[in-house]
Parts: sequence; C-alpha cells; structure tokens
Amino acid sequence: AMLVVENGDLEQKVTASEHAASTPESSIYLEAGEVLSRMDLLYAALLPSANDACTALAESIAGDEASFVVQMNKRASELGLKNTHYANPHGLDAEGHYTSAYDLALLTRQALSYPLFAQVAKTKNITIPWQAKDEDRVLYNELRLVSGRDQGEFY
Repeated sequence: AMLVVENGDLEQKVTASEHAASTPESSIYLEAGEVLSRMDLLYAALLPSANDACTALAESIAGDEASFVVQMNKRASELGLKNTHYANPHGLDAEGHYTSAYDLALLTRQALSYPLFAQVAKTKNITIPWQAKDEDRVLYNELRLVSGRDQGEFY
C-alpha cells in the first residue's frame, strides 16, 4: 500500500486481470475486466485486506506481480528492513515471504508519515463501486483498534 501511495496517480483506472480476480482468500470479489480506481483498490487493500485488490494494484504499478515484488524488496532494503523479504504483494504464505515485528514497525512508521496512507488506514468504512452487481461494496476496516469492535477488551 505504501508503494501505491508513493507512486501516486490514485485516480488512475485499473482493469482487474484474470490473475488478480483469481487471487485467493480475502477478497472484494473482483471480476476480470472490472475497472476501479487505484484509490478504491487501496481502500480495499487496507480495510478488509483484499488480496485481489493487492494483486490488481501491484499489476497497475509494475505491470505484473513479480515486478512489483522486486520493487517491494528494493523499498524494504532502502528502509533498512533487515528481516523482511516479500514473495507476493498480499501477504499470503509463500516460500521466502517473511518479516519481523521490528521491521513491520519501521515500515508502519514510514507509511504513516504519508497523510494519505494514514487517512485510508484510519477509515472505519467506505463504499466503492461494484460493477457486477446492482449495489455498491461496503468495506469495513478489519483492525479492531480502528473499527471500534470489541471496545473495552484487551488483547
């Protein structure tokens, strides 16, 4: 998400590929050929952690997922993340895909230095288009500290 913010042009339209639409697990149910803005996909990537949106964003920035992963690892190195290596843009388990709590803290500090990233990350919910349906998608932030769920409980 930070690389998307750094690359800008968040109003650019992104056409979901078959590869992005078929990315498993957490999803906003993208369909191949569906068109959304990078901004809508950024909200989908950060609020419900939609893996299909992450893949579509990666492809829109770098042309394909593998090239984006190269950019992710280059940026991680620039940030001094010594115990992080990416194998995909969405975080699903994969060989050679790892990080540490310390590196995540460094990455988060950098990402939150961008006002746009901070704004998206603290959004409780937002509505984005859903071309395949006669309704819009309502995205909810899955972070309990942001969403307000389970208030009063300690983890």
